[in-house]
Amino acid sequence: MNLPCDKIKVLHVITRLDKGGSAENTFLTVRDLDKTRYDLLLVTGFGPPEKAADPEVRAAEANLAAARERCVRIVPVPHLVRDLRPLADLTAFFSLLRIIRREGPHIVHTHTSTAGIPGRGAGCFWRRGR
Repeated sequence: MNLPCDKIKVLHVITRLDKGGSAENTFLTVRDLDKTRYDLLLVTGFGPPEKAADPEVRAAEANLAAARERCVRIVPVPHLVRDLRPLADLTAFFSLLRIIRREGPHIVHTHTSTAGIPGRGAGCFWRRGR
């Protein structure tokens, strides 16, 4: 007899919520994964840039709403930005490290290179410290 097991906790990290390849892929993944098997957390920068076209902003907001409706928790990290900014990246690293320590995910899945640097770094640092 198989005993029930805990859900697999997956933390997704992406810099911004725009309309595009990596953002759309991330939203589809977190929205459609089986919630009976996975506990999902989406960590992101604040959102699309202010200069983004209205359809882009609306698409990002619709994706966020759809993710929330499907029980995806969303945590904003303001220093998680697309541009390379060493101080912001370091601040984002420590913010992500706190989130990872608090949440204890089984998987840290990063999207985009600028989210990947602090996200992978925090994930690796946390694993080594356990």
